[in-house]
Amino acid sequence: MSYFRKTIAVRSEELAFLQAFIHGVTASDSRIVCPTDDLAEQFEDTSNTPHFTLVIDGTVSLQFTRSSDLTNRLDYYTIEESRHRFTAFGLWIGSGAVHYDETYVRTWKCSVMSSEKVLRIDFGSYHTDMTNPDLSVMVIKGENESASAVSVYSSGVTPPAVAGTFYFSDQVPLKKVDRLPYVYQPHQAAEMELIKNKVFVVQDTANRAFATDGLYDITAVTPNTVLNIGGRSYYSLDAHTLMEV
Repeated sequence: MSYFRKTIAVRSEELAFLQAFIHGVTASDSRIVCPTDDLAEQFEDTSNTPHFTLVIDGTVSLQFTRSSDLTNRLDYYTIEESRHRFTAFGLWIGSGAVHYDETYVRTWKCSVMSSEKVLRIDFGSYHTDMTNPDLSVMVIKGENESASAVSVYSSGVTPPAVAGTFYFSDQVPLKKVDRLPYVYQPHQAAEMELIKNKVFVVQDTANRAFATDGLYDITAVTPNTVLNIGGRSYYSLDAHTLMEV
């Protein structure tokens, strides 16, 4: 179980920055892997448009693709998701466009919240306030497979991924249920009310789909904060959902 925020800023050429970013992200949790093994080779031919993929818990694949081939200056990579649940968008590396072989401070940000049954990873451009990341991806482990949801920045806010629509591989849409949707001693951790699991229903129905003890229901708390309850650390994914970290 862990929680961290990391700014990956490297004064280097573009390839070294990407390698540092991939290492930093994949080192944060063994369930985040990069199957791309030819990134260095892609930079050997300037007619190429380099790209790499991150796979999250074997469930969500994200492809990062350079905005143009290596003959052109770059200031962002586009991100696309394997299920096309959002329109491809740019993750900006800095305030100006530079050639791939220029030594320059390139920066991306990421946050990872992980437990045995839950994994959330957020990505941000060099200037992003990570309380509203450019992209948030969440995977919850069910009894036999994992369900995933994604959320992207829009109109000044990134909705919490946990409040979005989750899908198993069968594409049935699922939504969480908040069973303690009220305020009760929000600043007194010892007196907050908890239910030590979270129920999901089929979207737009009252049909129970599954429950996970990797998430907790809680009376109203401040989202995106770390709480200490009973000597354990929890992260508030939204106002009524906790995960242990």
